[in-house]
Amino acid sequence: MAALITMAQAIDHLRIGSGAEYEADVTLKMEAATAHVITYLKRPDHGWTVDTDPAADPEFAIVQAAILEVLANLFTDRGDRETPSEGPITPRIKNALAMLRDPAVA
Repeated sequence: MAALITMAQAIDHLRIGSGAEYEADVTLKMEAATAHVITYLKRPDHGWTVDTDPAADPEFAIVQAAILEVLANLFTDRGDRETPSEGPITPRIKNALAMLRDPAVA
């Protein structure tokens, strides 16, 4: 799954300077963060690309913000903390995405 954020957005959000030494790791985590959010939304055929204009598509703006938050969670919590985190998709992110999530069908 292609990332829906750019490397520049990721580096700015993570505050890692040029980020050159982190590029491979950040790329992997950008793709994983995108997959986490799109899977959570249950929208595999969403139609968004990294070139979608968030100013013209408010849903995409929310999705990008969520992806950046998940990216930060993946980047800062590598599973080696004494106190485990709530996972990459925290309740805060779930709340932000709730109105966009396709409902489950039983």
